[in-house]
Order: sequence, then structure tokens, then C-alpha cells
Amino acid sequence: IEMALRLLADSPHSVSLTRLPARRLHEEIRAGRQDGLIGTRYTPERATLMAYPLAAGGPDTRRLLARVSYVLYHRRESPIQWNGTTLPNIHGTLGIPSGVTALRRLRGLDRIATVEAPNSQQLFSMLARGRVSAVVMLGASGDRYIGEYEGAEIVRLDPPLIVEDFYIPFTRSFYEANRDFVEAFWRKLEQQRDSLYAEILPSYRFNP
Repeated sequence: IEMALRLLADSPHSVSLTRLPARRLHEEIRAGRQDGLIGTRYTPERATLMAYPLAAGGPDTRRLLARVSYVLYHRRESPIQWNGTTLPNIHGTLGIPSGVTALRRLRGLDRIATVEAPNSQQLFSMLARGRVSAVVMLGASGDRYIGEYEGAEIVRLDPPLIVEDFYIPFTRSFYEANRDFVEAFWRKLEQQRDSLYAEILPSYRFNP
């Protein structure tokens, strides 16, 4: 949100933010009570309601807001492997963040037992003490915690289990009425995103 506000600081439009659960926000978009969303995935269904930055018939990843990766972490001596499809050699329980919709699919992956924890610190603590065989969390969060658990020799396993791209789309009616503004905003996002993240992210502690 902070990044979007900075990019909109010199906007000719007044900006009013509404914080609502994702499902409710999409209902607001359908009802025409909001002009855009900050941080939502692209789907063909959503693209019928909202204008996304596009290229080659799909979402333009150069103009995304953020790419989120969920990564597996385990103790160095663990035999766990990940080939991008299955998790062979995992025995015991997999720790995952509470309430992360993207990770629900892991509950059925290779029939692995999962346990939820409210934040990354608790997940890493469980892993360091051997209460779980491995944990899954945001790579941006997990990579920061590795250094705090050096004695446990926790390592990251690539590639990420799940990668999701998030965008800032606008309703089709707003886009048609303000096409030049929206396209300029997306270009500005592409040009300034990385430098703004480098400035903003160090002040945040990621959870989960």
C-alpha cells in the first residue's frame, strides 16, 4: 500500500483507500463502488471486470506490483527434496503459515501432514526444535530468519513451491475514462518499483 501511495502522490485524482477482505473488495468492484485494487492476482475472470497491464495476450509481468514466492526451509541434515512437483523423502509434519490461501493446496500434496502457525518466527522456532520436518513461508521472510537460527543449520530449498504475481488493476470503466493516467501509472510502477522496494522493505518484518 505504501508503494502505491507514493506512486499516486502527484496524481490528478483524489485517492481514498478502503481496507476490506479480498472477497468483499471484489464484490465492491463488481458493484462499481471502487475504481481499482492494490495487490490482486490476474485471472481471466477478473480480467473481464478489471483492466490489467497486458502484453502478448496476458498480464505484463514487467508492470506487476510484486512477485511473492513461498519457499521450503529445512534442517541441513534432512533428506527432503523438491523437484517442482512432488516432495519425496519428507517424513513428519510440514509447518505452514495460518490463513494463507495459496498454501491450501499443499495439504493434499503427497498426503503430507501440515500444522499451522501464526507467523514466521514461530515456524522457524518449531523447525529449529525439531517439532516439524520442514516449513513453508514467504522467501523474503524466511531468508531473513535463517541468520537468527545458525545453530540449527536451516537451509532454503529451491525452486519456490509457489510463485504468485500481484498487480494493481483498475475497473474497465475507470480505465476507459482515464486511459492515459492509468498507463502512465503502470509505467511509473515499472520504472520505480525496485528502487521503492529497496527503500521501503528494510523497515518491515514479514509475517508470515
